[in-house]
Parts: sequence; structure tokens; C-alpha cells
Amino acid sequence: MIGLASEGNEGFVRQLGADEFVDYIKQNFEKVVKHVDVVFDVVGGDTFERAFQTLKKGGFLVTSVEFPSEEKAREFGVSAARVYCKPNAEQLAAISELVGAGRLKAHVATVLPLAEVKKALALSESGHTRGKIVLRIASDGNA
Repeated sequence: MIGLASEGNEGFVRQLGADEFVDYIKQNFEKVVKHVDVVFDVVGGDTFERAFQTLKKGGFLVTSVEFPSEEKAREFGVSAARVYCKPNAEQLAAISELVGAGRLKAHVATVLPLAEVKKALALSESGHTRGKIVLRIASDGNA
């Protein structure tokens, strides 16, 4: 597995399971990553567009942020799809079991009170948060 991030996040990316690492600030990843089977894009925009160049013919690009163009996928001889989540009690229970068993770990970047939702949104939109941003409602019911 190849991980893509800035140099300061290499250790974190390798800890997540990456065998190879590419610093997207120092290198154009599409020039050094070639002929991969699957790309999972969570960034979108220009990164998503350039990711098509890294796939081998018949490869698969999965994104959680873009709506892939069928024309672009055909142009590169690959498949592309967008994934998204919707609430499902059975799946949430299964995820909870994995967390409880220590087999799945959520990486939390910061926990903020609900009253700081604007700050949370700004952090999210910055694209430089490592992990999830959690909004908390105080136990007394106050944000």
C-alpha cells in the first residue's frame, strides 16, 4: 500500500499500514506512483483528477468526495465510483463491536464543544486535520 501525505505525517501514514510513502509537497504523486490497482481518494479536487494517472488499465478509483465522470474513467480505461455512508443501526453496532475489541481505532484530532461548530468547520475545510473532529454536547445538556 502506498500512502500520500506531507513529510510530517509519514510516521502516521506508515503506522496505518503504508509500505511506501510519497510526500505530495515535494513530489507530484502522479509522476512517481504508477500502475496501481486501486486509489482511495478522500481529498477531491485536483488530487482526485490527477489520481487517474496513477492507475493501471482496469484499475479502480474510489472517492468519498467527488462525483466521478464516466467519460474520464473511460478515457483512462478504469472504473470509478463514489462511496458514502448513511445511518444504519446494524452497521453501527458492528463498528462499535470492532472498536470495543480493539480491532478498529478512530483517530481523533480534536474534541470541541458544539458551540464551536464554526471552528470545527474551519478545521475540516483546511484539509490539514489528521483524524476526526468531534463535536461534544456537555453532559449537562449545554454545548
